Amino acid sequence: MKSPFSLYAKRLELLWRLKKHGFYVRMHAYEYLIGDGDKFQALILLEPELKRAILKILNNSAGNVKNIIEEILLDIDSRIRVEVI
Repeated sequence: MKSPFSLYAKRLELLWRLKKHGFYVRMHAYEYLIGDGDKFQALILLEPELKRAILKILNNSAGNVKNIIEEILLDIDSRIRVEVI
């Protein structure tokens, strides 16, 4: 069974939920650049066919950005594997 992230509507849901948490988000297909207004904080690369999301933390002082993003990803697709690099 495919990941819900293969659907455009679910990728948009991810975009809006990240924005709801106050992040600046730039989405391009399966890639999300996430910032807080001053600095870029993280990058998400979705691979729905592999049921995988790669989360690259760009700013080590980002605090709980990683936890918030992982929570949102897993809430939309509980079977997705989140790889943090």
